[in-house]
Amino acid sequence: MDRRASGVLLVDPDRRVRTALRTLLTAAGFVVSGEAADPRAARSAADRWRPQFAVVDPLLPTAAAGCSLIDELHADLGAVVIALTSDPRLLEPARSAGAARVLTKDCAPEELLAALQVGSASAGRPQPAPDRDRPSAYPGPNHL
Repeated sequence: MDRRASGVLLVDPDRRVRTALRTLLTAAGFVVSGEAADPRAARSAADRWRPQFAVVDPLLPTAAAGCSLIDELHADLGAVVIALTSDPRLLEPARSAGAARVLTKDCAPEELLAALQVGSASAGRPQPAPDRDRPSAYPGPNHL
């Protein structure tokens, strides 16, 4: 069985953000294969589940640690990495580390879903069908 079919690894030090992301992605048809609050736990989860995607806060707890994790997930595992940050100064470092897309945490939920769907299509892997009747389950991090 290919565990990469539609798995997403969520990496953020804030449990509330991970919970909100899990709610959004699950409602959109993605399978969240793992969660981690720090780089060590993220590496362990990635080795175990081999996710297709990773949504990573590059500030884990430092930009150097987060960008190193982005590089490892992208280069070593071939995961499509979406960096999700509250610090606009990390946009370019995360992109340089290998993030396919870099978004700020106050982005619209649809932006994150679109980034994952584009990543699915470009990787030639299954993606959830759009459901225009389904309301967004993720109000955004400012509503936590």
